[in-house]
Amino acid sequence: MSQAVAVAKRAGIELVLNGGKQAMDSPTIPVTWVFDDGAIAQQPVYLVFVEQHESESYGSFERPLPNAGRRYFCRVDRGVQFIPVFRPGLHRLAVLAFSEAEAKMAQVFLRPFTISRAYYNYAADIHWDDLEHGVAGRYRAIAATTVEFEVPEALFEPKPATRFSKLVWEWANWLHKREPRDKCEYRSRLTLAFTLKIPIGLLVLVGLATMFTIGILYSFIGPAVVFLAGFRPRSPFAVWEKFPGEGQCVVYRHSQYRLWNLYGPGGKRVYMPITPIEVIGLVGAPVLVWSLLFPWHTEPSWSGLLAAACFLVWLVALCVLVLRVQDRLRPALSARLQMWLRAERVQDAERVQAKARRAQERNARELEADQRRSAEYRQWLGEHYSTAHKPVAVDLAHIPPAHKGRAVQRLYVSFHALKARVCRPYAK
Repeated sequence: MSQAVAVAKRAGIELVLNGGKQAMDSPTIPVTWVFDDGAIAQQPVYLVFVEQHESESYGSFERPLPNAGRRYFCRVDRGVQFIPVFRPGLHRLAVLAFSEAEAKMAQVFLRPFTISRAYYNYAADIHWDDLEHGVAGRYRAIAATTVEFEVPEALFEPKPATRFSKLVWEWANWLHKREPRDKCEYRSRLTLAFTLKIPIGLLVLVGLATMFTIGILYSFIGPAVVFLAGFRPRSPFAVWEKFPGEGQCVVYRHSQYRLWNLYGPGGKRVYMPITPIEVIGLVGAPVLVWSLLFPWHTEPSWSGLLAAACFLVWLVALCVLVLRVQDRLRPALSARLQMWLRAERVQDAERVQAKARRAQERNARELEADQRRSAEYRQWLGEHYSTAHKPVAVDLAHIPPAHKGRAVQRLYVSFHALKARVCRPYAK
């Protein structure tokens, strides 16, 4: 542990958890952090935590898997991050600090490699050798460090041991893909198990009974339909026999239209003289009813032709008028058009210059505001997250204040502190 703390000092960031003790007091561990002056000058904004158990390695704890474990993301101004662990034994914890410009890079380390996050495999590898020596530039991070700690098995919630409690456990976790993470999740499943899950179970039983009934009807009605279509059916009692490639099939093997037996007397095929569908076609011929079509027509209308002719004459007259007066109007229109174009060019140039001046002034104001915010943020980091103010242990009652959103920070800390007390996780 002392070696990890020494590396953390050289890496620009230090983690504080459980007063520096090797053994933790809770399976949900509150962690806080401090930076040295070099890291504060680069303005860290985001943190990515990586937690691994000793079993997530290449045969030994000294060779950890680069993409396994659990990863968490938070902002520096949160003040504290709660890291839940789900296995007793030796654990390792790493942290990488990123600036505002590298927010997307920080999110890259959270992308899962598999579809489900339950496997805890991630697409981006993290090599622990680099982090143990404070090599953060490879990941475009400002600072990085690692610590190791022990989680005793007595801190975890024990699983049911009696026969009745195991039966309740199985009923509560029915229809869930995984076991509950902690006691609170198990309580919610218990509430669901003895309220909504009872009618759901009854519906499942009704559904299974319905499917069984449909299967029985299918085994009798299916062969009848196949026989009506002109194919030899299988026996209703043989429909559900599991022959290779023939299970749940209502058609006889090697069935063809009207073929009754592939190997009849003398090795000849035996055909049906007539099929039920042919009998139905001959006996019940459909009757088609044809309706008489009455032609529809109207008397020709001369009003539409007269209106079209009037419009055509008016259009021709208008064209002739424009051609007669264009010689007189062209010089005046040309002079007015040139004057209008010159005025527009002057106004366009003035608008472009004014727009450029406004953009320059806006950029200057934004640059000044960014410099002011950066100075305030660095000052805030130095006052609350500097190694000079490093606490001995995490005190949830006196965490550093948030840069923004103090109410959200208090709500987060209060919720997870209460959850850590009443929702002990189950050991996997």
